[in-house]
Amino acid sequence: ERVKELMESEKGKEIRETILKMKKSAKEARGGGGSSLVDLKMLGDSWREHASWNSLSPNSPFLFA
Repeated sequence: ERVKELMESEKGKEIRETILKMKKSAKEARGGGGSSLVDLKMLGDSWREHASWNSLSPNSPFLFA
């Protein structure tokens, strides 16, 4: 009953709106070209570029073929 009171209150409405906004942002980030995928690609590109600057051991886990 207390949960029902909360969800029907103004504060409950604000909570639902916040959750919907977060859900939408998460969905966009997971989609093609979303921020998480773009950031991951940039990180991989950075590692590849940095690896090419150094002569790494053939056993290095950071060696990119």
